Amino acid sequence: MYFHLEADPAVHGEPVIAEPAKYAELRRAPLDALPRPLLWYTEIGVELYRSGRVYAALDWPVGSDGPR
Repeated sequence: MYFHLEADPAVHGEPVIAEPAKYAELRRAPLDALPRPLLWYTEIGVELYRSGRVYAALDWPVGSDGPR
């Protein structure tokens, strides 16, 4: 699931890496300059956001790593 939100750092604070053993860095990137490669399901989420669609369902077969 993906959620679109807007947060005000003055109210909510700056984002932090809560699991530093798993992630090397946290950065903001414009939608047209995202770091590559993206995970396939992240790419789908970005494209849904760009298109304005609010819902999509994917077939994710048991025993696979997902649709391609």
